[in-house]
Amino acid sequence: MTASVPAHILLVDDQPANLLALEAILGDLGVNLVRAESGEEALKRLLEADFAAILLDVRMPGLGGFEVAHLVRARPRSRATPIVFITAEEPPAATVVEAYRLGAVDFLVKPLVPAVVRGKVAAFADLYREKERARAESEHFRLLVQGTTDYAIFMLDPEGRVATWNAGAERLKGYAATDIVGRHFSRFYPPEDIARGWPDEELRRAVAEGRFEDEGWRVRKDGTRFWANVVITALRDARGELRGFSKVTRDLTERRNREEELRRLNNDLERRVEERTAELRDKESALREANRRKDEFLATLAHELRNPLAPIRNGLAVLKLRPAPEAAARVVDMMDRQLGQLVHLVDDLLDVSRVSSGKVVLRPERLDLREVVGATVEAGRPAVEAHRHTLVVHLPDAPVWVDGDRTRLVQVLTNLLNNAAKYTPDGGRIVLTAVTEGGHAVVRVADTGLGIPADMLPKVFEAFTQVDRSLDRAQGGLGLGLALVKQLVVMHGGAVWAESPGADRGSTFRVRLPLAEDAVAR
Repeated sequence: MTASVPAHILLVDDQPANLLALEAILGDLGVNLVRAESGEEALKRLLEADFAAILLDVRMPGLGGFEVAHLVRARPRSRATPIVFITAEEPPAATVVEAYRLGAVDFLVKPLVPAVVRGKVAAFADLYREKERARAESEHFRLLVQGTTDYAIFMLDPEGRVATWNAGAERLKGYAATDIVGRHFSRFYPPEDIARGWPDEELRRAVAEGRFEDEGWRVRKDGTRFWANVVITALRDARGELRGFSKVTRDLTERRNREEELRRLNNDLERRVEERTAELRDKESALREANRRKDEFLATLAHELRNPLAPIRNGLAVLKLRPAPEAAARVVDMMDRQLGQLVHLVDDLLDVSRVSSGKVVLRPERLDLREVVGATVEAGRPAVEAHRHTLVVHLPDAPVWVDGDRTRLVQVLTNLLNNAAKYTPDGGRIVLTAVTEGGHAVVRVADTGLGIPADMLPKVFEAFTQVDRSLDRAQGGLGLGLALVKQLVVMHGGAVWAESPGADRGSTFRVRLPLAEDAVAR
C-alpha cells in the first residue's frame, strides 16, 4: 500500500450499529474511515474531502442511496468516485440497472462477508492512491488496477488503440497485455457491430458527453461471446485536450441469463394462464349447454308425462259414469297403453340414473350375438309393424361369440331398432346387420328415416338430446335412449357411433363389441 497518499472511505448508513460493523471490518486496512448517518451528512462530507470509495446504504430516511448517488455524479469533483451500494436483500434486475446507470460498481447484500468487503475496499483504496500519485506526477491519468479481476479496466489512446491492460481484462477477454496493447479496441466487438461502426460511435459519444455507458455482446480472444456492461470515459488534460479514454468492462452474462430465464418463465406463466382461461371458458360454455339441455329436458318431461296422464284421467272420468262393458273395456285398454308409456318413460329415467351412478352391475356370459339380434327383432317388431316398415336382417352363418350381459345387449339393440322405427316415415326400410371385423363384432342398424344433420352427429349420444324437438315432428321420448345405449356399450368395452348423409337421408348406427378371446383365437 502507498501510505503517502491517504485514502478516505465514506461509510453512509442511518444505523449506527451498521457503521460500527463496517468500521470493525475495515479498521486495519490503513484507510481513513469517515462516517455519515444520513444522505445529507454524506453530501457535506463530500464537500470536505475526496474519497476513494463510498459504501452507501440503499434505504435511508430523507435522501435515499439512489438520490445521494445521483447528486454525487452531478458534482465534477466526485463524479468518478466508486459507489458500492449496500442492501438488505438481493436487488431486482431493474434496481441493478438503475444503480449502474448512476455509476455504481457493485452491490453488497447483507449480511456482509468481511473478506469480500475488505477486498473491494482495499482495491478501491489502491486504485485511488494510484490515481492520486499519477495526478501528482503528471497530467496523464493512468488507471492501473492489477490487483482486481472483477473488472476489465484499461486505457485507450485518442485513436482507440489499447494503451494499458489489467489482470481483469486478461481474465475476461483472454488477451495477455503483449497480445493486445497497441491494437484497436474494436476487435472486442461482434462483426455486426463493427460493420455498423459502433466502436467508433462509442468513442464519439464519450468525447461529446464525457462518459458513455452501454450494454451489449462482446467477443473474447477465443471467439466466444459474453454480455458486457461498458463504461467509457474521455480523459482530458488541464487544457481540455483529449488524451485518451478509460474503459471499464464488466461481465453481466449471468445476470442476462437470469433475466432471460425470468422472461421465459413469465411468458410460460402467461401462456398457462391463457390456456387455463380458455379451459374455464370452455367449461363455462359446457355448463351453459348442459343447463340449456336440462331445461329442455324438464320441459319435455312435463310434456311426455302429461301426454299419458291426460288420457288416463279422462278414462277414469268415463269409468265413473259406468259405461257399457264393451266401452269400458276399450277405455281400460287405452288406459293400459298409456300407463305402459308412462312406465317406459320412468324406466328410462331410472336406467340412465343407475348407469351414471355406477349402480348397474353387468352379468356377463358367453353369447352368440345372432341370438341377441333375434331377441331384439322380436322385441322391436311391434314398433316396426306399427309403422309398416320393411325390416331386413343379415346374420352370418357362423356363431359370433361375445362376453356380455344378454338383457343389457338386447336393451341396446332394441333401443336402436325402436329409434329407427320411430324416426323413419311410415313404409320405410330398416336393415339390421351383424358381422365380424378383425377382433370385433359389429352390429349396424340402418334406416331410410329423418337422418341427422352433421352438427348433431357428435351430440346424439348426450343425455336429453333429440335431433328435432319441434312439435310438428316430435316423436315422443326424453332423449335418453341413445345416451343409455352409449353407456351400456362402453360398459361392455365397446363403442357406438352414428353416421348420416344429412337431414331426411337416413341414418346408420354401429355398435362395436370385442369378440370373446377364444373366438378371436379360432
